[in-house]
Amino acid sequence: MHRTGLLLVETAPEDVDERARVGVAGDPYADHHTAVTFPWARVGTPALLRYADAAGWTPVERWTATGTGQSPSAARRFVALRRCRSLPTARRG
Repeated sequence: MHRTGLLLVETAPEDVDERARVGVAGDPYADHHTAVTFPWARVGTPALLRYADAAGWTPVERWTATGTGQSPSAARRFVALRRCRSLPTARRG
């Protein structure tokens, strides 16, 4: 198993750190409306970098992407992280 990797993350444009449970609602005309929920997070770059450092990931690149004619406020922000610290090996027993 490799203990290093590259992680590409899209971050929120503002400095935010929020977590919630969200769900995708089913067909409103169906007999039942069960929505499976799942954890979701939205983080800005500062919060991402704090969590990444604590988990052994190091930022290697940051960039912003804008579409043609897109306003700067609609730009998408990305961070590339590389795992640098080795993970503990599983004990065989």
